[in-house]
Amino acid sequence: MFLNKGTHYEDISNISGANDPCSQRGAATLDYDHDGDLDIVVGTIKMRRGEFGKLNQKIKVFRNNNRTKNNWIRIKLIGDSGVNRDCLGCSVTISLENNTKKIIREVDGGSGHSSQSSKILHFGLGSEKFAKNIEIQWLGKETQKIEKLKAGRVYEIFYKGDISIIDY
Repeated sequence: MFLNKGTHYEDISNISGANDPCSQRGAATLDYDHDGDLDIVVGTIKMRRGEFGKLNQKIKVFRNNNRTKNNWIRIKLIGDSGVNRDCLGCSVTISLENNTKKIIREVDGGSGHSSQSSKILHFGLGSEKFAKNIEIQWLGKETQKIEKLKAGRVYEIFYKGDISIIDY
């Protein structure tokens, strides 16, 4: 596991517990504690032989406690009869820094072996207080444009309709 220090990455495997020698199967990312950063959940296969049988082999949660002043936004797409309900295959593009940078996220139906990350799309915005020029490509349908959404919130965006804020 590596920590982004801005100019380089620092290996924090030993202090985070990510250097576990057990057999891991599947890793899912989600904001399980609803604090705006992504956490990781990893499944473990119980190995009964040798030294591995003596180890604590359970599901592991790596909680991201790296407190930064960076902003974020999360978007949950919801389809209807025109688009599949989970919006699998739909994508969201957010423009940053006066349209000089773009972040693209796609809703997927599987993100790894024996795992499924959250279908709520997470965008790191850095110092920006708003996500601007948001484009949603509804699978097989038109593109929806949204001018601006405030950072630090989770939004539900419905196909051909409403936008609501999710409070956890």
